[in-house]
Amino acid sequence: PFSTLEEGFIQFAQLGMRPIHWKEARVIFLVVMKDVNPYIEENDLDLLALGTKSCVYRFWTQHVMKPALLAIRDMDDIFDSDENRDTVIKSFEPLATDKHRSGLSFYRKMFHLHPEVIPYFGTTDMDFFAGHLFEAIELLANIMPNFEKAVPILHHLGKIHDRA
Repeated sequence: PFSTLEEGFIQFAQLGMRPIHWKEARVIFLVVMKDVNPYIEENDLDLLALGTKSCVYRFWTQHVMKPALLAIRDMDDIFDSDENRDTVIKSFEPLATDKHRSGLSFYRKMFHLHPEVIPYFGTTDMDFFAGHLFEAIELLANIMPNFEKAVPILHHLGKIHDRA
């Protein structure tokens, strides 16, 4: 739940709503207003027929889409901030001193809290795997804010894990 529209837009952005989704929502909203609303009057239909010049379209664009797109931008900008990058790296430093031990600790805790995931790991050599977890986290921390650099590496990791 949220208290303000801005909080709601932030939640939608966190759930993955992107500009294309908001554009589609605007289209759906206009169609519903025109075709499904049983209380719509004839003069309102004439106004909706104005399409992008209608007050409903302009209202949606200005008072719904604009703050929604700002929430998306603000959320996406988290990866562009040097301050956030430094925080991620600084948070990672204590774990990086012994990646293997940190990885083993992470997996022990995860398996304890969520034993249902154990079958996904099958016969994986956890000693080997534990160090790789924090190597991957270190990679992500070091490539912030340019995640595009990581796409080929992440695709490769995805293929490896898909075979597992």
